[in-house]
Amino acid sequence: MLYAAGVPDKKTMMTAPHVGIASVWWEGNPCNMHLLDLGREVKKAVEKNGMLGWQYNTIGISDGITMGGQGTASSGDH
Repeated sequence: MLYAAGVPDKKTMMTAPHVGIASVWWEGNPCNMHLLDLGREVKKAVEKNGMLGWQYNTIGISDGITMGGQGTASSGDH
């Protein structure tokens, strides 16, 4: 399974540091929609330095405007 995920060999799996790369992104929020791509760049840098990068998604925080409620909005635009 891990070979299919990109681990090149057993030695690398056993000896290379494993680095978790959390991507907090959502396409509906212009403030952080680029973070998935940024996480991919971080993974490339991690792997270039001899480590295994494991990118995963996690919960992102959004303000009231992108969630569709009054939230932190100060105007009555929505």
